[in-house]
Amino acid sequence: RSLSQTVRVDIEKLDILLNMVGELVISKGQISEISRRLLGQEGISSFALEVQKASKMLDKRISEFQEKLVEVRMTPIGQIFDRLVRVVHKVSKDLGKEVNLLFSGEETKMDKSMVEELSDPLLHLILNALDHGLESHEDRIAKNKPTTGTIMVRADQRGNHVVIEVEDDGQGMDTEKIYEKGLRKGLVFPGKQYSQSELVKLLFLPGFSTRDKVSQISGRGVGLDVVAKNISKLSGMVDVETVLGQGTLFTLTLPITLVIIKALIVEVERETFAIPLSSVLESMILLEKEIKTIERQEVIQLREETLILVRLKALFDLKEAELSDEPVYVIVVGLVEKKMGLIVNSIKGQQEIVVKSMGEELKNVKGISGVTEIGDGKAILVLDISALIQEVTEKREEKAMGRVA
Repeated sequence: RSLSQTVRVDIEKLDILLNMVGELVISKGQISEISRRLLGQEGISSFALEVQKASKMLDKRISEFQEKLVEVRMTPIGQIFDRLVRVVHKVSKDLGKEVNLLFSGEETKMDKSMVEELSDPLLHLILNALDHGLESHEDRIAKNKPTTGTIMVRADQRGNHVVIEVEDDGQGMDTEKIYEKGLRKGLVFPGKQYSQSELVKLLFLPGFSTRDKVSQISGRGVGLDVVAKNISKLSGMVDVETVLGQGTLFTLTLPITLVIIKALIVEVERETFAIPLSSVLESMILLEKEIKTIERQEVIQLREETLILVRLKALFDLKEAELSDEPVYVIVVGLVEKKMGLIVNSIKGQQEIVVKSMGEELKNVKGISGVTEIGDGKAILVLDISALIQEVTEKREEKAMGRVA
C-alpha cells in the first residue's frame, strides 16, 4: 500500500506557527540577556554557566525548528509561470505578434507569500516587453530579425537574495523619446545632459508613458510605477538596462524571505535599529577625519571604489549631525552591485529577529520595513536597505539633474 509523501497545509496555519516561533525567538533572546547579566554577578558563576549552557541548547533547537518551518514555506517560483504563459499566449494573438516565452531557474525557491506577490509585477514586465518592446512582424523582417520575438525570464538565487531577469530582443528604449516626453512634462531641463539610467527612471513615475496612443496593454494599462511599488513592498529593487534596436533587460532583486531573518543590531544616538544581515557586506571603524566630502556628499575610499556614506541620525532626524573626534562605525550594505555605507555610533551584535508589520502611522515611512523586539523586550525598527539605497540614489540623481540646490 502506497502512502502520499505530501500533505496540503493552509498557509495561514503556517503563519500562526511562524508567529509562535517568533515569540520563542524573542523569549530566547531575553533568556540570553539574563544569562549574560548573571555571568557578571559574583558568587553565582556556576549557576550562570548552567543557565548559559541551557540557553545555547535552546537557541540551537529553536533555530533548527525555525529553519525547517521556513523551508516548508518555500516554494518554486516556477509555479506562477504557467499562468504567465496562458496570458502571454492570448495577448500575443490580440497584438498579432509571434513570441517565444522562455524560462530558466523554475526550481528557484522563495517564500510562498512572496512568490504569490511576484505574479502581478512579473506579468506587468512581460506584457510591457510584449507590447512596448517586441516589434511587429513587418518591422522585425525589415530589421533582419527573426519574425518570432523572444522574452526570457530567468530566476537565480544569489546568497540570501533571488535575482529575476526579464529580457526581450525587441527594439529597446529610445532615451531621446523619453527625454522629449520628460521635457514636455517638466521633469527634465532643456539643454542638460542626462545619463541613460537617469532617463529610464522616468518610466517608473506614475502616468509616464512614451506612447501617444493607449491600447489595452500600453500606457496606463501596464504601469512600470506599479511594478516598482510592488517590488519595493517586498524589500526589492528594480534595475533596467537597454540597447536601442537590440532589447531591454529588467532585473528584480529580492530577499528569499521577509519573515524571520538574522540582523545586525546597531545604535544611533541612543536609538536602536536592526539591519538585515543578508544586506550587510562588511563593517569598519573610522575616524571622522577619514571621511571626505565630494560634491556635498560624504564618501570614503574603500579599496578600488568610492563609497557613499549616509548618516542614519540625519536620515531619520534623530539629532543634528555633529562632528566629533570619536570613531564611528560604517556598515557597508548593498544589493547586487549597489552599495553604500551607513554611519552608526555602535554595533550591539547579531540576533535573529521576527519582522512584524508596522502600525498605520509608520506604514509609509521610507527606509523602514517593519518592527521587531530584541532580547531586552525593546521594540526597534528594521531598516529596508533596498528602499534606503533607492532613496539615496534618487536624491543624488535629483542633485545631478539640478532639481535640488
